[in-house]
Amino acid sequence: MTLAADDLLITPALSTAPPPATAASTQSSNARTIWGLDPVQLHTRFWAAHGVQVVRQGEPSEIVKHAELYLLIENDALSLFKLGPLMEALNWVKPQVLFVRLHDSCASSACMTRLRA
Repeated sequence: MTLAADDLLITPALSTAPPPATAASTQSSNARTIWGLDPVQLHTRFWAAHGVQVVRQGEPSEIVKHAELYLLIENDALSLFKLGPLMEALNWVKPQVLFVRLHDSCASSACMTRLRA
């Protein structure tokens, strides 16, 4: 299955490593969050709201009972794409497993520019 470039956006995740101990008090106020969530947590919650459990490579993940789909993803990636075409394939073909490979068709700076515009 192929997704059009307009249906797909993959950006590298922002660093979520804890700040050094010496600058913890100054950088904690500068941490970028939305509703108290860092970008990776927000990404995970977005997909959970759509019934998708995000499983990051190399990180332990407990299976959520109400998850309908699983998104296996690299640690440093965030992805947004439309589920409609995938759900259509799942409903018509009824496969036991469906593998979809996402490709970033634009340079990361171009994607980030498109997001800011």
